[in-house]
Amino acid sequence: NEYKSYLSHQMSNVTTTFVTTSWEPTTMTTTDKIMNPILAVISFLCFGFGSIGNITTLAYFLFKAPPSANRYIFVLIATTDLAISVLCLFIGIHRLTLRDLAYSNTFFCAASGMTFSVTSRYSVFLIALLSVSRCYSLIRPVHPLTAPALLAPALTYLMLLIFQAALPFWIGHGYIFYREFSVCNFSLYDFATPGEPLFLVLYFIMIILQYMLPIFPVVIGCAVILNRLHGGVKPTKAKKSAAVTVLILSMVYVLYNLPLFIIYTIDFAGFVRNPEHVFVVTRNKAIYYLFIITTSYFVPMNSATNVVIYIVRLRALRRFMAGKLCGLIHLVRPSVFNNANKPSQTAEI
Repeated sequence: NEYKSYLSHQMSNVTTTFVTTSWEPTTMTTTDKIMNPILAVISFLCFGFGSIGNITTLAYFLFKAPPSANRYIFVLIATTDLAISVLCLFIGIHRLTLRDLAYSNTFFCAASGMTFSVTSRYSVFLIALLSVSRCYSLIRPVHPLTAPALLAPALTYLMLLIFQAALPFWIGHGYIFYREFSVCNFSLYDFATPGEPLFLVLYFIMIILQYMLPIFPVVIGCAVILNRLHGGVKPTKAKKSAAVTVLILSMVYVLYNLPLFIIYTIDFAGFVRNPEHVFVVTRNKAIYYLFIITTSYFVPMNSATNVVIYIVRLRALRRFMAGKLCGLIHLVRPSVFNNANKPSQTAEI
């Protein structure tokens, strides 16, 4: 099929920083013509709601949230989700117009590719770290983790991801624009060829471990939280509410990332068995769109969903958002506006 040969070319290109193969509307199938506007709308919704929501939640966690070690992790999550949401604007424009536009600029392709590569991996790590932190506070409520204990691994891992994202430039390559995925990314073929042990090692480290390994501490964390909430010493109301919030965030993360885990595991097993293995996404249109949705859309959809969870679970955040909205449209007096922005003294995050 035409799209199979196109993807094979995209996946195997290791010589240029920008793929010049055209993807014209006349070569698209009926499914493509139906799906592209739908995916564009999803991208714009994730951009609009995710950007506004994460800017507001970031302001809340920075200036109004009650002090706690987890507060800093929420700040990092909101910042990461905001960056992912902004990238959705360009994904949506490409899906709608089928033109490269900003991606035709090599610098923008590299910058957006590095940003997506770092943030998509970093977001799952932060959820796992938050889950571990909340479990620890339930197990040892008298001695919870401190902010330095949480920020040290968070910032160290961020530096490692940035270093990894810059590796293609170190070996004389760059980021490739994959038109059918509407994103720029680097190719593992830049580092090794399938069949070489190095290729399997890099695939396992850069994809399996970084995207999928956080699922296990998250699942274990969910089990511990549920056990603590329904047995043994009952936590305080504030700790119980915070634990439920983290539990919901963790379960949503697992639901969004489980299909990607399955696809990458099948691909990795295929490369282990056969060096000539073709990426699973090239086999049929259904798997292809499942892969696109899980890689390019489930990550920003997860970022937007996190905002909804914050709004539903954090009363102080709702008051903060209501105060900002009322102040913006001048519907209440300044005294009411100030009262709406007072932080909750009993809340815990």
